[in-house]
Amino acid sequence: MRRKNKLNFSSERQTKAKRTRAFVLSFAAFILVFGSVSLLIFMKSLDFDLQNLVKKPDAPSATAESTAEETVPIKLSDTNVLLVCSDGNKHISLLSLFCAHAESETVTVSVIDPTSTFQSDSSAPQDFQSVFESQGLAGLKKAVTAVYALPVHRYIQVTESNLKKAIGSMGDISLNVPQAIQYRGTDYSLYLDGGEQRLTGDLFIKYLNYTDLNGKSEAACALVKTVLFSFGENNREKLFNTLFNLSDTDFSVVDCTDSSGAVNVFLHIRDHVQTVTLAASKES
Repeated sequence: MRRKNKLNFSSERQTKAKRTRAFVLSFAAFILVFGSVSLLIFMKSLDFDLQNLVKKPDAPSATAESTAEETVPIKLSDTNVLLVCSDGNKHISLLSLFCAHAESETVTVSVIDPTSTFQSDSSAPQDFQSVFESQGLAGLKKAVTAVYALPVHRYIQVTESNLKKAIGSMGDISLNVPQAIQYRGTDYSLYLDGGEQRLTGDLFIKYLNYTDLNGKSEAACALVKTVLFSFGENNREKLFNTLFNLSDTDFSVVDCTDSSGAVNVFLHIRDHVQTVTLAASKES
């Protein structure tokens, strides 16, 4: 007997509904698996602790900060600078040596009396003022080196009028005036109270011309401190260019930009500035 085939009474609509349900179930299963994997990765990033989701990020460690702010180390070297300030007639109002000492990490400021005499090998006794008038800065450098047995690594020659402008660009000079001054002369007048004073460029020049060698020494030290502490991180090159243009000097931009340049050497030890008295070498 021949077997009868089963009849399929399902309609096309029912078949489509089955296919739709299968697709929805497959898609839901995919979303569930994908969501589970994503949640697992997210929880792993929180170290499986939801409290880490609301915690503030840890502050950077002091070690990390210090590493970020670490600068190139400065190689200190002895540097002697000759400073000459004069009027329009080459009369020296300030002759000074300020020196950076690598070993002691100090800056010393010394003042030389322009009228002090010394004996050279090839001529009669002479003084620094006459050498400056006849031989200029080159002869003065040579004489200072010979008399004090100190090499001059850099020089700064500035007129009184330009030193006034330089002080104006940096700020007044803080200086202790030993006693009140009431002076009225033919060239200038000077009136100052005793004690700590703030001197403008004009008053500073007048004080240099009025005071004795001890007063000049303190004034030179105050000037050096003012110059060094006027340099900051944001104005270093600008201030250097200003002072450079107001003077005759062999300082260069490299002295300011190089970490071990002469300017940065002085800035590194500017907290230790003191006055000293120079002694002439026995051979001079």
